[in-house]
Amino acid sequence: MVGDEAQPPVGTEEGKGPDDFDPEAEGLSARPSSHRAMQLGRDGKKKKFNRAARKVYLEWLAATGNCAYAAARAGFTTKTVWNHRMADAQFAEDHNHAVDQGIARAKARLIEDKAKGPIEIGGDLDAVELEPPDPALVLKLVGDHERKAAGWPSRRGRPPRVATNEEVEKALAKRLAVFARRERSRGGGDGGAG
Repeated sequence: MVGDEAQPPVGTEEGKGPDDFDPEAEGLSARPSSHRAMQLGRDGKKKKFNRAARKVYLEWLAATGNCAYAAARAGFTTKTVWNHRMADAQFAEDHNHAVDQGIARAKARLIEDKAKGPIEIGGDLDAVELEPPDPALVLKLVGDHERKAAGWPSRRGRPPRVATNEEVEKALAKRLAVFARRERSRGGGDGGAG
């Protein structure tokens, strides 16, 4: 029969089309816009990086040592976190303490005996299912952090040397002489001032 085609089950992604879109279920509503007659906009207030969100972020940062993962768990981007860290000295201090805790936990994860199971640290959040980090990378990051905390310079090697005026004039005269010889060999100049 015509019209008796099999319909996909309702609720699957394949079965959803433009006709099945429900803006209210998606948390959207129609509102006027300056460049269109109407547009869909998200309902609710702007999400704020308030005390509760900061607490969630700092707890995940201390648990994992991963800023991007902690920000995602708190429902924000790393840009939001870094902006607040620059603007708020107290949050910056709390952030540094959480990073130190994350470093300590990373060290603990590296030395724990896999046969005995993980080391229990009081105040842990829900068990985090992360892939185990590469030990070489963790050791490098921990070493960099400890050197920075001890006040060691972050860059290794010889400091840059500043040339004296005489050295600059000598190098410039040498290059100009090479340039003049090249131009004379091409027949482009007579070697004198024109």
